[in-house]
Amino acid sequence: MNARPFYFASIRNLTAAFGSLFNEIYVQRYDDTGKQHDLIKVPLAYAPGDKTVIMLQQRNPQIQQNKTDVKVILPRLAFELTGMSYDPTRKTQTLNKVTFPSSPDVTFAPSAVNTTNSTITIPNHGLSTGRSLTYIAGTTVIGGLVSGASYYVIKVDNNTISLAINATAANESSKITLTSAGSGTATLKFPFAYQYNPVPYNFEFSLYAFVKYIDDGLQIVEQIVPYFTPFYTVTLNDVPAYGLKRDVPISLTSITSEDQYQGDVAEDRIISWTFTFSAAGWVYPPVKDSSGIIKNIDVNFKDLDYEQTLTTVNVTIDPITANRNDTYEIITTITEGN
Repeated sequence: MNARPFYFASIRNLTAAFGSLFNEIYVQRYDDTGKQHDLIKVPLAYAPGDKTVIMLQQRNPQIQQNKTDVKVILPRLAFELTGMSYDPTRKTQTLNKVTFPSSPDVTFAPSAVNTTNSTITIPNHGLSTGRSLTYIAGTTVIGGLVSGASYYVIKVDNNTISLAINATAANESSKITLTSAGSGTATLKFPFAYQYNPVPYNFEFSLYAFVKYIDDGLQIVEQIVPYFTPFYTVTLNDVPAYGLKRDVPISLTSITSEDQYQGDVAEDRIISWTFTFSAAGWVYPPVKDSSGIIKNIDVNFKDLDYEQTLTTVNVTIDPITANRNDTYEIITTITEGN
């Protein structure tokens, strides 16, 4: 499990997107001559269906006392997320990664470099100590740095950083001495972040329509059903910070109707329609920084027919404790199988 909290609000965004599909539902009312005399936009709220019925049946006491017609508060729509279940039919390779820039590039002018304190001023940089980056020089390099080399951030304050040769030095606040400001606009580039494939889940939604008149309900039904053939697709910005978008098909799975009227002729009548939907959505794992250094690689060449390892190639660095900017040697070892 991930030790750091993360939250992309993907379920919340899907729920909001689902509800927004029904923001523009209208009911028309006609007089005895067939002329339209009223156009009502049906209000929509996130609420359980049974609670909405209770609310309608137990209205304001004054309304109950005066027997104000239920048409004052009907028609009305409500929706809710009723459940979610894992969908193995849409499972993808678990270890596949999606990569993207972890942070936008940062540029700064020579005036941002303070050679007295060996610091760089970057307003509201949002960086933390130990964050890795690559320095790209402008016209000439900053004294003490090498263009194209990797360094590590030492956070001085919210607007100022220093650079260290490796992560250990950064954590010990052992900064590189900057001897000149260089010239031209310099750039700090950050390593790519990655995220493993999302997990497929089907999200079940219910939409409830409450009406006084049968024709009101039929009007609502006909404004919804034609769009689901058999599904309607919405595009969600599932992880906004990294621009990850995905199409989510929403299927209409069933429609039922029920007349809540059970009393005498003086009682109000509530006709309810229930639409059930299934959205093929996704739940996302945490985003991780791919700033780690690969120091050892093993490659096995096998005979698949006999399940034998023919050759093993190992590539490693010496010393294994070396970092990007340290001096090290690459050692390749080839071992033949039997």
